[in-house]
Amino acid sequence: MTAAFLATLPAIALGWMAVRLLLPAIAWKPAWMRWLFELSLGTAVGLGLTSCFCFVLRLAGAGGRGPVLALDAATLAGAAWLYVRSRRKEGDAPTPPGFSFSWVLRTAMAVALMLFALDMNESIAANPQGEWDAWAIWNVKAKFLAGGADTWRNAVAADAAAKMFGASHPGYPLLVSASVARVWTLTGDPSSEAPAALGVVFALAAAGLLAGALALVRTETAGLLAMLVLVATGAFTSQVGFQYADIPLSLYILATVALLAYAPAANWPPGLLVLAGLCAGFAAWTKNEGLPFLLLAALVVLWRARGRRAAWMALGAAPAVLLVAALKLFLAHGTEAMFPRTAAETAAKLADPARWLQIAAAFAKMILDLGVPWAHPVLLLAVLAVALGVVSKKEAASRLWLALPLAGLLAADFAIYLITTADLTWHLGTSVNRLIVQVWPATLFVAFLLIQPPASPLPEPVAAPAARRSDRREQRRLKRSAEPR
Repeated sequence: MTAAFLATLPAIALGWMAVRLLLPAIAWKPAWMRWLFELSLGTAVGLGLTSCFCFVLRLAGAGGRGPVLALDAATLAGAAWLYVRSRRKEGDAPTPPGFSFSWVLRTAMAVALMLFALDMNESIAANPQGEWDAWAIWNVKAKFLAGGADTWRNAVAADAAAKMFGASHPGYPLLVSASVARVWTLTGDPSSEAPAALGVVFALAAAGLLAGALALVRTETAGLLAMLVLVATGAFTSQVGFQYADIPLSLYILATVALLAYAPAANWPPGLLVLAGLCAGFAAWTKNEGLPFLLLAALVVLWRARGRRAAWMALGAAPAVLLVAALKLFLAHGTEAMFPRTAAETAAKLADPARWLQIAAAFAKMILDLGVPWAHPVLLLAVLAVALGVVSKKEAASRLWLALPLAGLLAADFAIYLITTADLTWHLGTSVNRLIVQVWPATLFVAFLLIQPPASPLPEPVAAPAARRSDRREQRRLKRSAEPR
């Protein structure tokens, strides 16, 4: 697995430099949280960019190791040249509110990540191929993409799995599959280690980005607490070993929301909006659910930022959106038969109250299954809200708009279940438990914007020592000289 991790380093380096170039110069403390934020966001951006490069090379018939390495080297050299020329200067960061027990949270975070790593190691060792969708969809498409000119078109073919649309999904976006194919191409070893390694990288990037982003817009302690709640979410951690696309999608959704949260304070800078557009576009390039999220995020930015500022986000999303459009319109042959063919059939499903109740019950169970009852993440959030307090109504109103794309995405999922032609019990049973994972890191981010971060009480003012007698005489003399004659 070491080789697979090493193969991701050029992508992470490229993404980190892109983040440094596009983000406004930010001075903040503690510095290690800034590095955590930039590396985590750079991981998301870099893996997204290199997956696009990999797929474009396949389209051009030049997807071997040599072209991949050459393109990596060229993009890294170009990004490094731009970064050196940018001469970024950052001022002194103000000292954030202190918390006497930050070391406790840091220690708890280190222990939690260690336990998380051990859990992932056991999960991968027990099931190195991942769960059903991993080897039936994402990894088999990666095999085809890594096979070169003779096989890559099978990744978008309707008959790739004996024409079983539920297994082949010819129009599924390919960020995860292209990322795995790229690692296999570089290492020359199409084993099961690359999908597992990338699953861990995406999950760690999501955890790091959650902590770092909250340290940017709130405090370090808020970021550490949010990371602890995320790692305590069983539904999230269990998905990592499955090697599905839901964890990567959650990373891009979180990145988009976190960048938009900082945008108003920075006066909606173009570089930040381009980054947000890139991440939203990569969400669409990761899974079909990313398409409505991209649309909703763009509408929210158009509402909040207005005019030409929103165009910068569209510019950032354009590369991934063009790839998705080309995939679905020109490359993928065949459609998935899951939507009604007539308006009458659609209306009949929408008018069926039993479907509404069944889907609502499944969504409620989805939330209950986030974790064990005694340490359920919603319970942990409630305890923190009671213990620390929440922000004022005015502050909450200024931040809740960030939740609109998340709520809209879940509403879109609910609507898909209402009109699906697949057996509803099967459809819910095989997919609904993953929907909350897609939005959960971003939901935690918004929740911690509404919870007051812990801070030590300000020290009592210390009385100044009594002035010396000579000083008092001098003060009286100056006072008399200042009086009018």
